[in-house]
Parts: sequence; C-alpha cells; structure tokens
Amino acid sequence: QLRRLLALSQLGQGRAKEAAATLVGDHDPESELLAANLTAIDDPTAALNRVLAISPSALAPELASSRWHLVGEFALVLDDEKRLREAVDALRQLGTDKVEADLLLIRWDKKNGAGDEEITTRLRAVVAGLPYNVDAATRYQAADQLLHNDMPGEAAALLESAVDLSRSGPLTTLYLQSLAAARRDQAFRDALNRAAPVVRDTPEVLWATATHAWNIGDIAAARIAIEKVLSLDPSDADARLLRIEILLRQNQSAAIISELEYHLETLPYRRLSDRFRIASLLWHFGYRNRAGAVAYRLFLENRDRSQAWMTLLALVLEEGRSEDDDRSWNPTVVADDVAVDLSYDDGEGLFLVVEPDPVLRRLDNESWEPDHPLVQAIIGLASGDRFVDPAGRPGQIVELRHKYVARLHYVMEHYEKRFPEIFGIRKVSIDVERPDGLSDLIAELKQRHDWVKQEQETYTNGPWPLAMLAHRIGVDTIEVAAGLASQGVPLKVAVGNEPERDAAAAAVRENAKGGCSLDLLAFWTGWRLKALDAIEATCGHIHVPQSVFDRLLARREKIEFSLKDGIKTARYDDGRIAATEVAPEIVKEWLEEIDRAIAWVETRATVCPLILTDDLPPELAEFLHGGRSDIFDSVAVAVRNKHLLVSDDRSTREFAHIVGWGRSAWLHQVFGVAAEQGHIDFDTLIRWSADLVDSG
Repeated sequence: QLRRLLALSQLGQGRAKEAAATLVGDHDPESELLAANLTAIDDPTAALNRVLAISPSALAPELASSRWHLVGEFALVLDDEKRLREAVDALRQLGTDKVEADLLLIRWDKKNGAGDEEITTRLRAVVAGLPYNVDAATRYQAADQLLHNDMPGEAAALLESAVDLSRSGPLTTLYLQSLAAARRDQAFRDALNRAAPVVRDTPEVLWATATHAWNIGDIAAARIAIEKVLSLDPSDADARLLRIEILLRQNQSAAIISELEYHLETLPYRRLSDRFRIASLLWHFGYRNRAGAVAYRLFLENRDRSQAWMTLLALVLEEGRSEDDDRSWNPTVVADDVAVDLSYDDGEGLFLVVEPDPVLRRLDNESWEPDHPLVQAIIGLASGDRFVDPAGRPGQIVELRHKYVARLHYVMEHYEKRFPEIFGIRKVSIDVERPDGLSDLIAELKQRHDWVKQEQETYTNGPWPLAMLAHRIGVDTIEVAAGLASQGVPLKVAVGNEPERDAAAAAVRENAKGGCSLDLLAFWTGWRLKALDAIEATCGHIHVPQSVFDRLLARREKIEFSLKDGIKTARYDDGRIAATEVAPEIVKEWLEEIDRAIAWVETRATVCPLILTDDLPPELAEFLHGGRSDIFDSVAVAVRNKHLLVSDDRSTREFAHIVGWGRSAWLHQVFGVAAEQGHIDFDTLIRWSADLVDSG
C-alpha cells in the first residue's frame, strides 16, 4: 500500500516514469493495474497485454471492474473491437457497471462513424437511466462524455447536485469546465466566487477561467488567470500562446516582444494550428530566422496540410519585400541551408538541399548531409561555376537559392494542383505581348466583382445587417460602408418616416444620458466627424463590445502592413482592369488616425465583455453562444447594460426590437437631439448631416 501511495504521489506531481519505477516488482493486482495505466502512456499494446495477464477470477468485484474497464479503454485506443466488446460484455455481467459498458460502446461507435444525433440520443438515454443516488465515479464518466459530445449544459446539470465547491477534485473541475463551455457565463462566475481558493487555483480551473474570460472578451480577467497558470508552470505551451494573444488584444507590443524572447517554438503544443500561429507571430514581430525555421519544418512535416504550404508562402514572400540589409536568404555560394540546382554535361539534372539538421534530413529525401562527397565537391562554388563529382562526372552550378526560397517556388508551382478544393493560390496566365493577354486575369476579377455585386444586392433587397455583408465578403463594416458609398449605394439606415424618427429621438431623450452602446461603424463615423464628445454629452458614457476594439486593432495591423509600399489594388471595371494606388505617406496618415482612435477607446470608452446571463433574450443568447460572428455584439452590450443602442444599421436595430430591446437610434437622430440640447450648434448639425448624406 505504501508503495502504491508513493507511486500515486509521484504521478500526481507529473513524475510518471518515477511512478512506474516505484511499482516495478510489485505483483499486487491493484498495483499491477496502476502500472498498466502508466505503461499505456507510451505503449498501449503492452499495457493491454499486461492487464490481460491478470486473471479476473482472483480479483474482488471492484478490481475486476477496474480490470475490464482498462481492457476496454486500451482496446478503444488500439481499435481492437474484439477486446472492446469482450470488456463491454464482462462489465454488464458484473451487474453494477452497465453504465460504464454503455459509455464504452458509445465511444466505440462514435469513433467508427456513428452520427452526432444518434450519439446524443444514446447519451441522454444513459443519463435518464441513472438513479438519483448514482455514485460519483459513474456520474463523472457520464458527464465527461456529455461534455466531449458538445452537450456541456447537460453535463453541468448532471453534476450540479453532487459538486462541493469547497473541495478540489475531478467532479468539481469538470463541473466548472462544463459551465464555461455551455456559456452559462454568470453561473460560471458565481460558482468561481463561491469556490474555495484551493479549487480556483488548480491548473485546470485556472485554464478554464482564462479561456472563458478570453471567449467572452474579458481580457483583463483572462490575463490574471493565465499569469497564475504560468506561475505554476512557465513552460506551459498553451498558456504561453494565450498570454501572447491576450497581449495582442490589449495592444501591448513591448510586452509581446518580451514574451517572444522565450523559446516558444520548442514547446509541445496540443494543436498543430498553434504551431502555425507561433510561426506567424515570430515573423510579424521581426524574428524572421526563427519564424522561417518553424515554417520550413512545419512544411516538411505536414505536406498534406494546406496551412503548412500557405504559412511558408506568406513568410518567405514577405521576406522578399524586406529592406533589411541582412540578405542571408540570398546565398552567393554553396553552403549550409542552400538549395542547389546542378546540370551535368551529359544532360542529367539534380536538385539538392545542403541540410545540416539530421532531423530535417529525415523529413526530406532531397536534403543531403554537408559531409556528403558530392556536397564537399561543390561547397563554396557560385552559380555558373564548374565542378567534378566524386565519380569524375563534370557539371555546372545552375542556380543557388536559400532552401526556404526553393520551397516557396515549389509551393507556388504545385499548390493549386495539390489542393484544388482550397482557395489559396491561383495561377493566371498573363501575356503582355498579346492584345488578349490579360483576359484570364480580367475574368478572375470579373468573377469576384460579380459575386460581390450579388452579395450587395442581397443586402440591399433583404434583411441582412450591414455586418453580415461585411462578414460575407471578408472586410469590416467601415470598409463595406465606404465601398457602398463609392458606388452610390445607400446604407439601410432607417425606413425614413416621421413616426420612426420621433421614436428614435424619444429614445435618446428617455435614455437621459444613461450610457450608450456603439457598433463599429457608428463609433468610426463619430470618430471621423469628431462627434464622440457630443454623443457622450447627449447619450452618456460610450460603451463598445470587445469585438469593436479587436476590429480597430485588426484594421491597424492591415494598414501597418502596407506602410512601406503603400496600397495597390486592382478591380474589374466594365471589361477592363482598374488599378488603384495609395501612396505610403497617405497610409502613414491612416495609421496615425487609427492609433488616435484606439487610444480614445482605451482612455475614454468602456470596452465590454459579452457575458451571457439567464435574463438575456433566448434568441440573442443562442446567437452569441455560437460565437461565429460579432454581428450583434453591440445589441448584447446595450441589452445587458440597459442603455441606448446607437447603430446606423436598420436591421441591427430591428433585431434588437425583436429580442425585446426598443431603446435605439441612429446617429443622425442623436445629432438632432444634441443640437436640441445645446451640445452642438446648428452649423455643426448641418455639416455633419451633409457628411452622413455623402457617406451613404
């Protein structure tokens, strides 16, 4: 027993190998089962054989159940249907383990293609059959399956009556995780407040707290929680990445630079997408060689993933735009990390990469070790130089490229054929010597033009909010509004009758400076007109959802990307290509403008998280819970805080009315009340009104 307790203590501290060593030579059945569990970490086949070697006939019922449960778990991992069904039958025969058997079989069937609806129905049947006094272990297993099958609300409900928030344990942790996943935001926060510090400060609960706060837009709370996670384990890869994402949303570049000094690329991330994200972040903040190394390795390791190709493409293309004097990616002689194209005098060609990293050589059969005789024969030679290989064959160096650049060329040449179903790179034929040499490019631009026109017509003639159109065509509402105005297409701001105007003005007056919620376009229009002070004086303190602040930061990043070269775009215009160019000095002015707007939000407005409470209208809560779009975030902030919604989009305000919130207005009505109350003069009202007309 002491030996087993020591092993459990070691395991609890993450020292699995020491725990396994502690159990060596201990043939007690319970210790054997624990040792098998430890073996499964690295070798599930050996673990299964080890458990099968224990005779069930000599075991007490509880240990026999544990044995068969492990057989089922390992069989599930190993896709061993025979052993799994054997375990299921044995658990059912034991009488008290029917639920465990049912859950194992459900997991097997899901792994082998059973539909979500069938799995949901079967899980609900299992839960419905549980006795009211079901033991904690069975309750946990059922709730865990509910959570992992996208039924977190039902998982939380199953655990609620059995949870003791004063004690740390798997049941308590799973309950809090389920509340967070179900977006029962207020219930989650209330439970955390009631929980003992020993519960709140466990790594699992801290992680749930951080990710929940991140998801609702409470960035300050997310940072507090993630700092605690990292204080417990500074090498936690997921926590490190989340801290960087938090700092990005807090617009703290200096702190991000400090964080990126850590050896992030060597940490074990659970998701492949996080490694791609690390490469992009390193690149964006100037760590080009580190970023290139990460992207190159990801490409070699994941050639079946479009994202691996596109990440390498984006990074290496951007390096080509750099004015940095360090041109280490433009080699002049054969050396480490250089891709070489050789041509033998007998007509044979050969491509190779001089790769000093043995790990990368194992991933790429075109990578050769630097001490290979052929590489030694050409090392230090320049393009055009002659060589003789170890077999005496003469040839010439045709071309030298950095290995990253060589793979870039490969990506550009082969991407479209390798991933025809994913839009990433399109090859378009251009021949400037022929009259119709641009026809393919014009056709591409026309296709995009026609699709955008169709989307615009759907917006104009239907109930779409402006933010929906922006989401569909991949821009923000500031851009889409400016694009519509440039075409003379008016925004759907209001119906335009007198009762509607009177109701909006009355809403502004009745709000009595109680505070207002602005969406992205309303904020930007107010900022552009220098009208935010007047809006605040008329409507009260300005609130924006976190998503508005995020959109402003994203807009800033997009502008900053074009700071050096300016912006060049091309569009279809009546059978021709119309090119537009914005000079770098104008882009610089835009960047300064967006910086001032961001600073205003940080210092003058309240940036609000989206906390879902039980009193939110069900339709609004359901939309927000999906988390796929920020279209109605401003509505949620207005409803939750009980203040005026200011939006120049009629469909957004109509949605607010549908879900029961009628206190809303558009900017022109706010300006009218501002003039009426003496916050602006009549000339200002006329000037702002003219600008609104000009802006569609």
